[in-house]
Amino acid sequence: MTLVNADREYAIEEAVQKVEGGLPIRSAARDCGIPESTLRGRLSGAQPLRLAKETEQKLAPVQEELLKKWILNEEATGRAPTRRQVHDFAEVILSQASETEPVRIN
Repeated sequence: MTLVNADREYAIEEAVQKVEGGLPIRSAARDCGIPESTLRGRLSGAQPLRLAKETEQKLAPVQEELLKKWILNEEATGRAPTRRQVHDFAEVILSQASETEPVRIN
């Protein structure tokens, strides 16, 4: 069973709570549908990938939220933006934050 990011994070947190409540790690991981290694890592202090890689991102979380809202607004009005338009809007957001290095298209 593959979990979506938010559901996966919830499952990991649930498993951590079960282990803290006394359930063995293997059982908690199986019950919550996550890899045992993921649970062990989280219990030993590993951060979610999103947080661990946050410093490597060009856009801050607040800027990402602004970009997301713009995309959803454009889509709701029937003008789903192209990848190039999203890139250009990200550049605008960064320029307003006086970021010097341009966003690269991946």
